[in-house]
This record gives sequence, C-alpha cells and structure tokens, in this order.
Amino acid sequence: MSDDKPIISPEQRAAYDRVNTMLNRLTLVAVGIVVVVVTLMFFPQGLDLGTADQVAATEVPEVDPLEEGIVDGIHVETGFVVDEGWELVRANCTACHSSKLVTQ
Repeated sequence: MSDDKPIISPEQRAAYDRVNTMLNRLTLVAVGIVVVVVTLMFFPQGLDLGTADQVAATEVPEVDPLEEGIVDGIHVETGFVVDEGWELVRANCTACHSSKLVTQ
C-alpha cells in the first residue's frame, strides 16, 4: 500500500488554499467588526477627535414671570386675571387645555 500518489490533486489543493485564504480573511473582518462593536458599546461617545464644532454656551436672561406680559392685572398671553394662585392655574390647566377654554 505504498502508493506515492497524493490524496488530492494539485488543482483540488489550489482550490482548497483559495477557499482557506478567503475564510481566513472573512474571519479577520468579522473579528474586527466585533471588536469595533464591543468598543463602541463600552465607549458610546466614540472617539472624540476634537473635530466637532464646539458650541459656545450663551446666557439666557432671566425673565420675571410676574412682570412678563401683564397689563392692567391681565396676563396678556393667557387672558387670566393676575391674582392669588393664577400661576398655579396657568401651570396646571394650560399644560393640557387652551387658556380660552379655561377662561370660559
């Protein structure tokens, strides 16, 4: 049983080598993708390379709600009479309803 004949032909061996090379490259790409995904899971902000434009914070002037749009004891925006508890009504009722509905 001493055949000097190879088990597979050279053509089959070349095809096997090509398939093996493609599978190795595919495995390398898949491992790379897994590494990138896992890295992004642990560092969701990504790589901050400082290329994003920085938006400067601007100060918003505070407005006193009591002085905002009140003319002759009537709040201009809602039409409510400015009296005790009007801010409570404004905050709770106008969140869901029109001020015209509340003032009926």
